[in-house]
Amino acid sequence: MKLVTVSGPRGAGITEILKRVQEAFPGILHYAERNECPFNVLQDSLTTYPYVIIEATPEEVRKLHLITGRKDAMLRIFVSAPLEERKRRLRAALGEHNFKVVLQALLGSDPVPAHPPRLRQPIFDLLVHHEEGKIEAVSSRAIRAVGKFTGLKPVLSIQ
Repeated sequence: MKLVTVSGPRGAGITEILKRVQEAFPGILHYAERNECPFNVLQDSLTTYPYVIIEATPEEVRKLHLITGRKDAMLRIFVSAPLEERKRRLRAALGEHNFKVVLQALLGSDPVPAHPPRLRQPIFDLLVHHEEGKIEAVSSRAIRAVGKFTGLKPVLSIQ
């Protein structure tokens, strides 16, 4: 079993990166959808699929790392983005109606800081910075890391 976790603040582009990584390994890399807690979702997924990818907060990643106990069992990716870019993406996703109210609620309750305290506890294997127009480069880095970690070859060509 190999587990790939992707973390980042709201609006960093995690969903798009997850989608592209999954498309690069179709039918092989299982995306475990989460409802409330990744631990409940993962229990079935990890026993059924050899390669699983999930979105998780840094705190959840720390706990999952402790549970797996083996460095080679988990790849931890963190996606960051500038605050203005995050706001732009959230505005596009939410629409203009009630944007300010929703944005403040989302950013105010964001469980992930834009830049986690990596130096205190280095839990991430790959940090990618997702700025406007850089989705191809960011996705390619994530796909290469997943390919190297799993030993799988992506079906999409990457630079």
